[in-house]
Amino acid sequence: MDDHAEWNAGLTPERMFMALTDLEYATRVSGGASESLEAFKWLFERMCGLPQMVAALIESGGTALACNLFPGLTNAYSDYFAAMKASSGRQWRDGLELLLSAQAHFLRAGLVLEGMRLDVAIADTLLRLRRPHQALARLSKTDQLLALAARPLSASLHAKADSAIEKGARRGASILVFEVEHLPVSMLGVSLLLARIRLARADALAALRASDRALEALGDVNELVATILTHRKYFKGAQAIRSVMDILRDVGEPDRALTLAAEAEKLASSLEDIASIRNAIGTNRLTAGDPEAALAAFNEVAAMNAGAESAAEINAASTEYSLGRHNDAHTRLQRLEPSIGTLADLDQAQYWLLRARVLAALEGRSEARAMVCRARDIADGWRAEVHDPSLRATAQARTESIDELGLRLAVDAGDAADAHAWTQRVKSRVLQEELSFTGQPDVEALEREAVLERERDLLVSARDRLITTGPGYVDWDLLSMLDEGESLLDENATPPRVSPAAVSQRLADVQGRLTKVREALPTSEEPLPLPELPAFAWDAPALLVDYVLAPDRAVIFGLRPGDGSPSMVTVPIDAKRLVDLAARVSSNDPEPWLRRRGPWDDDTVRALVAPVYDWAFPGEHIVLVPHGPLHHLPLHAVQVDDQHGALADHHTVSYGPSAAVIRRCVSGRPPARLGHALVIGDSIGDLGHARIEAEVVAEILDGTPLVGEQAAKPRVLAAIEQEPPPNVLHVACHGRYESGAPDASGIILAGGGDRRGSPHVDAAVDLTAAEVVRLDATPSLVTLSACSSALSDRGAGDEPFGLIRSWLVAGTSSVVATLWPVDDLASLLLMTEFYRLLARDGLGTAAALRAAQQHLRELTTEETIAWIDDRRERLLPGPSPERTALDVQRRLHVGQPYSRRPFAHPYFWAAFTVTGDWH
Repeated sequence: MDDHAEWNAGLTPERMFMALTDLEYATRVSGGASESLEAFKWLFERMCGLPQMVAALIESGGTALACNLFPGLTNAYSDYFAAMKASSGRQWRDGLELLLSAQAHFLRAGLVLEGMRLDVAIADTLLRLRRPHQALARLSKTDQLLALAARPLSASLHAKADSAIEKGARRGASILVFEVEHLPVSMLGVSLLLARIRLARADALAALRASDRALEALGDVNELVATILTHRKYFKGAQAIRSVMDILRDVGEPDRALTLAAEAEKLASSLEDIASIRNAIGTNRLTAGDPEAALAAFNEVAAMNAGAESAAEINAASTEYSLGRHNDAHTRLQRLEPSIGTLADLDQAQYWLLRARVLAALEGRSEARAMVCRARDIADGWRAEVHDPSLRATAQARTESIDELGLRLAVDAGDAADAHAWTQRVKSRVLQEELSFTGQPDVEALEREAVLERERDLLVSARDRLITTGPGYVDWDLLSMLDEGESLLDENATPPRVSPAAVSQRLADVQGRLTKVREALPTSEEPLPLPELPAFAWDAPALLVDYVLAPDRAVIFGLRPGDGSPSMVTVPIDAKRLVDLAARVSSNDPEPWLRRRGPWDDDTVRALVAPVYDWAFPGEHIVLVPHGPLHHLPLHAVQVDDQHGALADHHTVSYGPSAAVIRRCVSGRPPARLGHALVIGDSIGDLGHARIEAEVVAEILDGTPLVGEQAAKPRVLAAIEQEPPPNVLHVACHGRYESGAPDASGIILAGGGDRRGSPHVDAAVDLTAAEVVRLDATPSLVTLSACSSALSDRGAGDEPFGLIRSWLVAGTSSVVATLWPVDDLASLLLMTEFYRLLARDGLGTAAALRAAQQHLRELTTEETIAWIDDRRERLLPGPSPERTALDVQRRLHVGQPYSRRPFAHPYFWAAFTVTGDWH
């Protein structure tokens, strides 16, 4: 039968089952010939992937045929059906164990596609157990492996199988020659499984509140929904549509989500499904700005008695709270309390948070503080299971509102110690945890573990089958899914055979790598006990100034080591103004505004710095912990009034993302010592003064700089990771901060053609923030004398993402960086003095930077020209572009009084900051 149209019209379970029966008979009568066994396996797996075939397989005994041919398959199906029964009874942990057992049996039988289908079921169960990070790891490579496994049966193989059927003298060559390789058989089941993988991955990301990534995982939403509607039983249609609705709501598209509600209700097969969909309708109406309609939907669900009452009641109480009906919300929540133990962890945390909010509105603040602590403890238990730092940052959004309410209630109560304890939870918690990891954290460790686990399982299956059948046959489809699977063949055999020794050796290697990955998985130390927070290991007096911003006020804490309780003040602010100021500073060309006015003259910023003057002792070091937009403002340069001058006029100043992170930087590694240094400069040949800066700094540190084409990525990485690593890294190159993609921010290195001017980061040739995190060794002090290298994006929980964070996570204790594009001559002069003070006077990092800034501010035009003239011949012998650049810079001062101080304005010196250890 070679007519395609006739075949398509006749694609029925009966015809498929007839072909399967022929193949089973051919395999038995041919003594288990590998060709017919392979063809049977191929067709059987594709039938299992077609929704219209599965029921027919079970009813007509197709699974029994497979069990006859594949050892252990009876156990696989026994475990699988037991898992389904356990899941229907909400016994998720039992179901998970049974699914893992069933998957192992399928793989040992060489049924790879069946094993992959179990991956999706396992991921779904992990989500039920509130373990979305493990679900993502389970799905990390499944779609890629599936694409390899989806190849059609080879023509030579099904021809051999057809020959086996002829020899079996039953029905002749009835149906196999063309039909089983036809596209509907080989691709429909695969495409449906790919769609299920997309949906499961999106569900896991949505559970971690990574909404944008969840939407990206869904792909074409319209196409996915159409697939779900066409194959509704395969997808458990109503719940699949509900998942899509929730993701659309979370990315701010509730109206689009609501258009799916009617279709979802048509697919509902139970009252529980209907309740779930209407609950989703309510949350989307609330997001769309229609609280009354949302409340009506929640009340309807609460009255259904369909197992979704608790979630609906919490949603209804939240809506009543938002409408100002505090007493109604309080009554509803009290009534719900006995049943909240059945809810998921985060739903319970949401319940206690909502009760705290309602009680605070009803002036029950003491009770509210107790309840917000209950919410915090439950949320922390959930959060502790999220091991991947990249996902932990998104998980922070789920707990942020709890911490903010706890902070507000403590401030309102005047409890400074408790309020400051809450600040440690709303600032850079993920970074703090990464710095607390024992061993070097690796954000890809979980994914590598999942891939190695799957490779191990495939190899175990191959080994078991080699033991059973000998080297003459092993499932090549299975082994070819491994990287370099061909290396397992014994090419000296005729024909080439899978080598048992090669499989065993590869299995031992994979098992060894898996053990190492698991040993290197980051395990966090106990978090810093908050009552001990003041007892930092500081060996000199220092004042910690910690800021937290709310829409209408700033809370400022002052704390010294050994203090029993911090000082605390609140200052009214215009939060929008601070955001606008920070945006101006971090713009591509802030110089005109900075030279004209700048944040140091702003009354709002001055009010935030004023308390520091009241708390600080003369000459005391000050550690500033900003919040929100304050991270991009040079607070050390702010002048409260004409009498006091700038903060940096009286104190050394350093910065940090949080008090706990600073403690890690101070106690985690010894302060930087000069000695072995790596200096990089003018990597693409358009920064004359940066090249001179590199030459001067290298001379002070007794090193040889990498400049121009020498500053290429391979050479720079080799120099950073040499043994022992350099103590100091100085970078005088272009830097670029990528807002919205901070991990793509980086240091511009040589390579990639002519990139002079304003180059973008090219990950192939430049050093990105994402790569810095993965460095095996880093210097104690990193100086980024590059434009805007201190800027960062801020995630939930005031989490920083940018170059400074990357260096701190990699192990650097002190980072000197810049808040805006800096003047290259001013940078040359400042950095020369900075390293001279470090090398000659032995000053600490912050003290040397402050003294260098003061030196630059006092430098006259006459002294600047004398400095250039004194060094130009020694540094730049003979004509060169760099010498010309110096001449141009010198001419800029012609006509001005030689006593003028050209770099006194904060624009020239205030961009440089120290983050981390200041010693």
